[in-house]
Amino acid sequence: MKLAHRAARRLILPALLAGLAIPRATAARGATEVLDKGSIVVSLNGRSIGREDFQFTHAGDSLVVSSTSTFTMPTPDGERKSKKLLGVVFGHGDMMLRSYTSNEEFDDHVRVRGVVINSETALTLLNELDKRGHGDTYERPPGRLFVLESQLYSLMYVLAYAVRDQSFDRRPVNIIALAQRDTIQEAELVRQPVETIRWGNRPVQTDHLQFVQGPVTIDLWMDRLGRVLRIAHAPSGLLVEREAQKVRPPAKPRKSGG
Repeated sequence: MKLAHRAARRLILPALLAGLAIPRATAARGATEVLDKGSIVVSLNGRSIGREDFQFTHAGDSLVVSSTSTFTMPTPDGERKSKKLLGVVFGHGDMMLRSYTSNEEFDDHVRVRGVVINSETALTLLNELDKRGHGDTYERPPGRLFVLESQLYSLMYVLAYAVRDQSFDRRPVNIIALAQRDTIQEAELVRQPVETIRWGNRPVQTDHLQFVQGPVTIDLWMDRLGRVLRIAHAPSGLLVEREAQKVRPPAKPRKSGG
């Protein structure tokens, strides 16, 4: 393994759109509480290409984010199907990254990605394909770290969740982008005016955030509970929406006898 300086800046969007699972992440012992769970539907230029089922769990002193995503992406050789499992652990109070693992199954192959926090000054990025791979050690930037990887949009939710109660106009964030070439880079979250969007066939007032890295801007809309309802990148036609809970119709009144 080599110790490298912080990787050169690289656009994150390909890491989000590219076609890219793990044993569920474990956390410290203690009481567990499911903070949120749901499903995300992903479309590209109006065509549905995948979905992700996710869960946020408070376990001991940890926040565990787990998900399963399934995607069907068009390629020159036909459709490519993949399945990914995610397990990432943060400190529940400080949102400091503790561990990260993803497992992808595609075309009879298995790819495992991982982030290991070695110390306060170093981290290792792991990349394994069919049980053969490597790990590269990098300088660890100070402060919080967030991971982005293709087909795992719950990771964008984590970003918004971490700042849901904070007041800011613009704030920098450190991103580990796992892609064909892994990078560690700085991006920015920019707060936009409060916006009402239509979600689940009803108007919802949302906090509108923009994730900005170089020329790439990705929009996120978050409700008052801190849940990301929509993610969009208009130039590429990417639209990610949280499924609304189905509301049962009211029961029909029983007919009185007689």
